Amino acid sequence: MIRDSANETQDMIVLEKMPFSVFDYETVKGYRNVMRATRPNHVWENLDDEDFLLKLGAIGRGEDEKLHPTAAGLLMFGFEHEIAREYPQYFLDYQEHFDAALRWTDRITSTSGEWSGNL
Repeated sequence: MIRDSANETQDMIVLEKMPFSVFDYETVKGYRNVMRATRPNHVWENLDDEDFLLKLGAIGRGEDEKLHPTAAGLLMFGFEHEIAREYPQYFLDYQEHFDAALRWTDRITSTSGEWSGNL
């Protein structure tokens, strides 16, 4: 309750040491495509990426008046190596277990290099 009582939540923190160029724009594009499919004609649909990310809360203005990723924006749209610079313990590990005789049937980790590694 104490954490949630603040006006600014932890995911809204602007990471002023990072430019918003740390984002994987293929992820942004994919997110926008899902949003178009699930919320057609949304008022943000025609915004450019910068304005869209501002409205979404993925980027914000720092004290230097420049745009930087927010904590949530970095996790959602950042590259894994950039996320790990801010959150050194960051590691996603997805495993599918369909056969009890096998350790896992399929496994994907954020450090595999096969994808951006973000949420």
